[in-house]
Amino acid sequence: MGFPSEKLEGVFRNRAQDVVRFFDMKHPDHYKVYNLCSERTYDPGRFHQRVANYPFDDHQAPPFELIRPFCDDMDLWLKDDDRNVAVVHCKAGKGRTGVMICSYLLHDRLFDTSKEALAFYGEARTQNAKGVTIPSQRRWVQYYGHLIRNSLEYSPRTVLLKALRLQGMPMMQVGTCVPSFVVRFNNVRIHTSKVYENLRKTDTIVDLTLPQPVPLCGDIKIELFHNTRTYRKEKMLHFWFNTFFIDMHIAQQQAWAADEHRAEREVRAEVHHHRTKKEKERERESLRGHATGTSQHMVMRDSRAAARASGVSSSSNGGLTPGYDVGPDCKVIILPQHELDKANKDKRHFPGSFQVHVVLSEVNQEVENDGLKINPPPSSSSSSDNEGEARVDYCDEDENLSDTDSEDEWDKPSKV
Repeated sequence: MGFPSEKLEGVFRNRAQDVVRFFDMKHPDHYKVYNLCSERTYDPGRFHQRVANYPFDDHQAPPFELIRPFCDDMDLWLKDDDRNVAVVHCKAGKGRTGVMICSYLLHDRLFDTSKEALAFYGEARTQNAKGVTIPSQRRWVQYYGHLIRNSLEYSPRTVLLKALRLQGMPMMQVGTCVPSFVVRFNNVRIHTSKVYENLRKTDTIVDLTLPQPVPLCGDIKIELFHNTRTYRKEKMLHFWFNTFFIDMHIAQQQAWAADEHRAEREVRAEVHHHRTKKEKERERESLRGHATGTSQHMVMRDSRAAARASGVSSSSNGGLTPGYDVGPDCKVIILPQHELDKANKDKRHFPGSFQVHVVLSEVNQEVENDGLKINPPPSSSSSSDNEGEARVDYCDEDENLSDTDSEDEWDKPSKV
């Protein structure tokens, strides 16, 4: 539900008095309220002290380590008494609420995959089946489903960011852009890149390399900006990822590549069949003295699947197109346009095949970078050699997804 509000806000959201009256009448002494808003709270006495706070920012992914305590809390409450109900809300009761509810559905094994949980929530919560629509929030549900399904124990993992690579040139200003990016950890800026100038309109791959690798661990947010001629920064996109799940991304990309290669083999077989058939027809016609031209065959393909798997191979680093020299020890997370917050709905400035490649390397030994020492993370079951064989599920792209909430807050300066 939406935030229990008062005064003018209560006109278009849930009036706090009405919420209390409803639950006191329908579920007396058997309801507990879960507030996900980081921007505000209220007196828990309003709901008889049965209020739990698990706050995170609007339009953002939650701290990953917040999800399991939330799910454990809700699970304990619901199973303590068959009459107990849980009331979950954020501001509008859609995005943040959906992330945590879908995570609980997976936590309690009510659904096997994040796709099923997200689809169920979308149907139950909205009339247009558009529940959790922000890509990073959907990714977090997928992360938690992967964790539960494979019985993994979450442990922060340290890696090094070596570069960002843009496949496809955003068309922000006169058909090109002047990019820069910011890296955040726990909403604290840990790196601001230089401005990458002298890019050409014809560039299909843009390397945003770093002079020194940047250490990353846990929940990471990367914001990509366009720098205008008037020295203003315009945010083009941002996205969240968690370093613990890098191997999950790699396994997904390899699965996409396998699907793409299988489709290519089927296409080649079909083209060969048609070519053989046409050659036989031409031979028969030539015997009759008829001249024939070359027939062209068009095979319709899933363009979105091609964009997803573009450049992906079955290599251990996630795969990149020929010509990329990232080193054998690097791993690459490939995020297509539909998996990038804000860019997922922007068809004006981004080509359909646009991707961001996050180039990472492992920390295999103590690394010293500008006085910062990073020790390798302790070994755990989550980083075993069998991780690549763990079951993964991925949400198919849905081009009909769009946010119904205002995105004005997306463009507000983030806290430093």
